[in-house]
Amino acid sequence: MNDKTTPEERRHTELLKAIDSVKAPLSVMALIGLLDELYSKEERKVLYSEYEALCKASHAGYEALMAAGATVEPGIGWDARVKKYGEAAATEHMRPHMEALEAKKAVDQNLTDFEVKHPQIKRLFWLKNQIGKGAYE
Repeated sequence: MNDKTTPEERRHTELLKAIDSVKAPLSVMALIGLLDELYSKEERKVLYSEYEALCKASHAGYEALMAAGATVEPGIGWDARVKKYGEAAATEHMRPHMEALEAKKAVDQNLTDFEVKHPQIKRLFWLKNQIGKGAYE
């Protein structure tokens, strides 16, 4: 293989790789510095726990929604169900799914409210998740 890059281009490429490797940790350190200005260490611990619990509840709500289905003949759509059973019966058949959907909406609204109120906490969780990942993860 014939490499036509100059030594200067190779050094430049290596330097860019080195800069990329520290970019995320510097972002985290800057964000932690900002968080120190906004919240005490105890407040941050409480907020981290609260955010993690909200994220877990959102995921659990998603799992419950995916598991919930019609109680009678789960494979048919709404219009076909109404035509076959009537609207009242169709609504009753879909009750578990609709209840799971409403619960998921409520949990997600709580998560969204938290993220709007504490965007730095959300950003820190995102950054912590990104550190150490490869280019294609």
